[in-house]
Amino acid sequence: MQISVSYVDNLMNNIDSIRCSGGAIVEKQEVGGSLDEISIEITGSTSQVEAALDLIKTRFDEECFHDFLYGIKKELYGHLRSSLLAQDPPPILDRAYQAMLNA
Repeated sequence: MQISVSYVDNLMNNIDSIRCSGGAIVEKQEVGGSLDEISIEITGSTSQVEAALDLIKTRFDEECFHDFLYGIKKELYGHLRSSLLAQDPPPILDRAYQAMLNA
């Protein structure tokens, strides 16, 4: 999975919740001394690693969803943005995009 450096930094700031969720060890490493390439290593039992990956994917999906909503024109889609943000759990990005197309 490719994710942005800013997302990795945000993820690493919330690493304690990932560790508490499943007990996996999650570490960030720079690749080749470059900040543009970062590797995330997850170690633990199979179930711990799967739980950490699920949490990372969920957070990544939520961030993409919010980035999408804040990128659309408020004047045209403000009502849709409010409606989508009020949903619990928030819809996946594909559903949010389809709702915008249908609005």
